[in-house]
Amino acid sequence: MLKIKLLLLLLFIPLVVHSHSGDNNKDDDDTECENHLNDAFPEILKPYAKLECDQFIVNTEQWQWRFPNSYFDRPYIPAFAPKSKKNVAGMRVYKQFSAEEIDKKQILELHESKFLKIRSYAQPLPPERLIKLKATNDLGDDMDVWFGLTSKDKGWVAICSPICAAEYFFITEQLK
Repeated sequence: MLKIKLLLLLLFIPLVVHSHSGDNNKDDDDTECENHLNDAFPEILKPYAKLECDQFIVNTEQWQWRFPNSYFDRPYIPAFAPKSKKNVAGMRVYKQFSAEEIDKKQILELHESKFLKIRSYAQPLPPERLIKLKATNDLGDDMDVWFGLTSKDKGWVAICSPICAAEYFFITEQLK
């Protein structure tokens, strides 16, 4: 019995000694990718979203994005999300961005005409603030990404390409 315990101890010591001891929560910043459009990403959205590798729009470190009823899948907005006009293989990248804040009257109209039709949109009231991002990829395909803020620390994102679908809707929340 003592020999078995000693053998097990000898087997597991190298695992403990060679285990990773770095910061597991830190993202790897040395990813090989090009970020030519970081300066072109709209300033109004920089508190909530950032551009990665000219291919993906992701949450910033201050905000968490998640799908409704899920805490494990990390949403992101890829450049290939729009239904393409052309069937071209290969990686897609963003080429152009524009963003505008929507006025209060139009927010109410959009809430009733567009967002309430999304099955996973469970917001009884319109957002306090609404920002529309128009993103264009290298094929010239456009998508509208709506950032709705229901309070200063909560909101949602709806991707419409060209329609707003339930699978393209997720929740945002500021980390404390």
